Formats: sequence, C-alpha cells, structure tokens
Amino acid sequence: MGTVINVTLLFLAVFLSPALWIRYRTLPVFEQTEPWFHLSNVWTESELDSLQDLVRSQKVLKTAAEDFTNAVVLIDQPLTPEGLCPHRFLVERNGRCVFPSRVDMASHYMFTGGRYGAKEKFTQMVNNIQTFQNHIFGDDLKRPELKSLFESKDYLHAAKTVCGPNYPVIDHGANRFNLPQWLLLAMAGSGLWADQAMPQVQGVAYLHLNETINGGSFFLYPDGPGGPVTSFPSNANTGSVLDGIKVIHGVNRFMPGRVAPNIGKRVAKLVLDEGSQDTWTLVNEDQEVLGKYNMNELRITLVWRSLCFESEEQRSQWNPKSSTFAAEDALQALEKDLRKRNVLAQDQARPEMLDFALMLIKEYIKYPIDNFENAWFPLNYCVLPNATTNKFLKNIFEMFVQAFC
Repeated sequence: MGTVINVTLLFLAVFLSPALWIRYRTLPVFEQTEPWFHLSNVWTESELDSLQDLVRSQKVLKTAAEDFTNAVVLIDQPLTPEGLCPHRFLVERNGRCVFPSRVDMASHYMFTGGRYGAKEKFTQMVNNIQTFQNHIFGDDLKRPELKSLFESKDYLHAAKTVCGPNYPVIDHGANRFNLPQWLLLAMAGSGLWADQAMPQVQGVAYLHLNETINGGSFFLYPDGPGGPVTSFPSNANTGSVLDGIKVIHGVNRFMPGRVAPNIGKRVAKLVLDEGSQDTWTLVNEDQEVLGKYNMNELRITLVWRSLCFESEEQRSQWNPKSSTFAAEDALQALEKDLRKRNVLAQDQARPEMLDFALMLIKEYIKYPIDNFENAWFPLNYCVLPNATTNKFLKNIFEMFVQAFC
C-alpha cells in the first residue's frame, strides 16, 4: 500500500503541477497597472491609542463567516437528519445551511494551500482562515481619528488617483446590502456591468499594539491575477489604498508556526473579558473557551470601502439600501454569458443554485496560483477527501491523507 501511495503522490506532482502552472500563466493580465498606494505614519500616537480603544469598545467580535449583510439569501438548505450541512462549503446558521458570503476566497485558499503552500486537512484550513470582525456605523465614522485620515493630503491624493477620471452614467445598483459578495465579484469578473460599476477605493490600515508582527504581510496583484505580486509587512500605523474589486489582494498567514484553535464552521466569537483592557477570550456557541489572547497578540486591521462620485449631488442621492436590482436579473445575464462561452451548453438546464454558484465562482473569480516558490506541489492534497462525494475515491483519498497529512 505504501508503494501505491508513493506512486500516486508522484503522479500528482508530475502531472498536475505543470497543469496548475499553465493555468497560473494563462490568468488575465491588465493592459495597465492599477494604481495603489502604501501609507506610513497614518495616525499620531494618541490617535492610534484612541482607535485601539474603539476596538475595545466593540467588546464582541464575530467570525467573518457571520458577515451576512445582504438581504437576499440565494442558497438556504435544511440540515441532514444527522444535523449536518450537506455540502462542504455550507455553514449552519439558525438551524439552516447557508452559503458564506466569501466562499470564493475560502475555497481557493483551502485547495491551493495559500501562498505558503500549506498541506493541511480541511478542518485545519477552516480554522486557519477564520478572522474576527465587527462593522462600525453612525457616529463612530465621525471620529476625529478617521476624519484626520480621510482628509489628509496623502489619502486624498491616493483616493482620487484610484477613483480615476471615469464615472458611469448610471449605477447598476447591486451592492452588498442586496446581493451576496461572491455574486458581486462574479458580476465584476464577467465584465457585463463594467460600464455601470461605480469606481471604489478600499483602504486597509493596521492598529495592532505591536509595531511589527510575525507573518500576516499584505499582498496585491496590481497587474492582474496573472501578473507579479507585490508584498510588504503589515506593520502598525501603516496602510494601503487600492481598488479592492479590480485588484486581487490578501494577507499571508499570521503567526505561521502557531496552530489555530479548533473553531471549525461553527459560530465563535472573541469577547473582551469583563473589566479587562487587554484580554480577549475565544468561545464557541456552546460557550466553551477555546483560547485566551492578550491584545498585543492580535493583528488588528481597519478596512473600509468608499465609492467614487462625480459630484456631491450624486453622492447625496445614492442610497444602497433602496436599490431594486434583482438577483435573478444578474443570474440570468450570467447564465446567458456562460452559454456564450460554452461553459453551459445551449440545451443544458441551469444547475441547481449551489452548483450554479460554484460554476460562477470558477468561471469569473480568478485567483492566482503562485505558491510554486513555497511549495513543491501547488495543491493542498490534504483536502482531497472533501473534494468528492464518490465513496470509492473518498476512501482512497482518506488513506492518502492518513499517510501524508
């Protein structure tokens, strides 16, 4: 059996590595480099302290898998009789199985192993990808620390450059309040709504207590997913400004030598201890303690998105929550485009919603496979048992995983 597994591993390396390399080299490259900026000394020391107090005031931070700001839920399935979700990418929420908003990113990370080429099982990869967050609205957005950033000379120059000179005559109206984010990214990747897409600016800035951290560096592909990568450390009081829809970006693994707690796909949250300024406790939905962390162990990021408007009048008239854009209109347009691309045959029915969503993600959301320098084989073969529903293949892959993962 050991010989069979070794031969199988050699087959994967010899035949699949070149195929993945070719796919990477055929990913799109932009005609022009998208503008982006790296900012240093974003805030004064007192402003940074105040923003860290804002983090403390949140008291509870939930996982990114809880981020369901969209009013329309396209994929909602019942639990199996065993109380499980019937698909590897569905997560249980309130007794139902739903599709996470950024499953596109999660699936790519799990099956490639990320830029560091991890070879880890599905459950551990799920643990690794978890982040904790909260949204701030209303008066918190008027804080002087944020005003000083958004009105600074460096930021205004960066934002105006990223916005560019071109504005759509009409906005298509699709946004994260009425559609899931994976569908918005598929729409953007298709190019079908390019003349109706509002330019936008995404900002990322770092608030953590440690000036330097272990891992977690920021990377981006300003020339497209097939172009070269740019990367720099996520040091405290620095930031980046870019168009986050056009430019693929992300972070490398934070504290790569540390084993992530066993969160899985369940609900979990970071809670600031009562009466403490620095101790956060990680608990799951059963209130089991999974870990305790000092605030100086956390990588703390402020992320924002801003739309670019041609005039103050246009900005004042924009209301994302009043949009009448229908999800089915987007799905029909994308289905028509898939048939034009011969991804769907003319006589083939549209797949069930879950399969159709995965098809849209595969076709339109292109992420780089560029871990060739960090991994002898750019695929996380340890998740293979989760990639098939065929019992025979699953058993074969399980034996493989037991030997090598």
